Parts: sequence; C-alpha cells; structure tokens
Amino acid sequence: MSDERTRTYTLDELRTMKGRTDWARFDAVPEDELDEASREEEERYGFSPDSYRRAVVVLPNDAPEAEKEKVTIRLDRDVLAYFRGAGKGYQTRINDALRVFMQNMQNAHRR
Repeated sequence: MSDERTRTYTLDELRTMKGRTDWARFDAVPEDELDEASREEEERYGFSPDSYRRAVVVLPNDAPEAEKEKVTIRLDRDVLAYFRGAGKGYQTRINDALRVFMQNMQNAHRR
C-alpha cells in the first residue's frame, strides 16, 4: 500500500543518505539516564546489550532470502495489541523481534 508519505529508494540511494539522528540531543542525555533506559529495555524485551551489538541491518536488496512471504499466523491477542499499539509498521516490528530471537538462538547454538 502506498500513500504520499511513502517513498521508494534504491539501494545506492540508501547507502548515500545522511542519517536524521539528532546527535546533539542524544549527546546531551546524561550517561546514567542512557544506562537506565538500556536496563529498562532489556527487562521489557528480554534483549541483552550484547544482542544489539550483534544486530545487523538487512536490506531486501542485500539479502534475497529476506524477501517477504505472506503467511497466516495466530498470535495471542495481547501480543498483537502490543505491537499494533505502537502504530503503523507493527508487522515489521513483529518481524524484527522474530529476527533478533532467531539470531540469538543461532548464536547460542554456535557456542
């Protein structure tokens, strides 16, 4: 589905884009607040800081195996409500959570 807020980029365009992160705002946050936010996130989602260090961005053009496949899945209502509660993009967030879980399991089996 497409609307006026949707823009398609080529892989080359994505690679040359400048980020939109407000680093000055980020740098102004005290280190102890960042640590606390990190701990809260770990407790909330069950991801350790090490999980994020191993995370990689996967672009469909870089990874043909990452092409989407339409499936039907049954989820608990509260799980679906949680992901939908953050607004548009809930399916992508579910996919991202499953990818992190998959990578953590793969890494655990390699040890």
